[in-house]
Amino acid sequence: AWLALPLGFTMMLNSLYTNIPRYFIEHYLGERELGIFAAIAYLIVGGSTVANALGQSIRPRLAKYYAVGNGTAFHTLLLKLVGIGILLGTVGVLVALLAGREILILLYRPEYASQASVLIWLMVAAGIGYVGSSLGNGILATRAFSRYIIPHLVAIVGITGFSALLVPAYGLVGAAWALCAVSLLGLIAIIVTLKTIKRQETALS
Repeated sequence: AWLALPLGFTMMLNSLYTNIPRYFIEHYLGERELGIFAAIAYLIVGGSTVANALGQSIRPRLAKYYAVGNGTAFHTLLLKLVGIGILLGTVGVLVALLAGREILILLYRPEYASQASVLIWLMVAAGIGYVGSSLGNGILATRAFSRYIIPHLVAIVGITGFSALLVPAYGLVGAAWALCAVSLLGLIAIIVTLKTIKRQETALS
């Protein structure tokens, strides 16, 4: 329980992270715009579900490779998972670019089509997030659970700052831009965390 306690804190931060832009949207733009944003953002759930399912299925094997010291197999499998994340993100962005307006009209109402650019940027943010989530499985496989808090703390600070800056000025597109910027920032934090773990292991060996 003590070992896994940081994961509970991480899940709390993750839930807060996804809601912070919505607080700013409601405050500056109103409940109507919040409803539109929430409906469009829901379309990224499918890709997130696939990415999370793949990560959970592959994580035990990653942990096994790490435990026995098979660094080559560990990194090869992790890179394959990252590749799938990149593929999912690319497909999502292409679909949003080619048929975003039509999808929004079909699933919701014609007025949602005017927010097709929001869908595109949310798909970009989701694609970056898929890669970050894939690499995050590498941290979890090492059982360095407390280290996984750091990227999430970075994301919380970043999304608060970017939302405060971009939502009042650019509306829903600004909220999507904020998510893109923070997804990239979180990805960098995860990469740095992984490299830090690797350096410490090298020093210990």
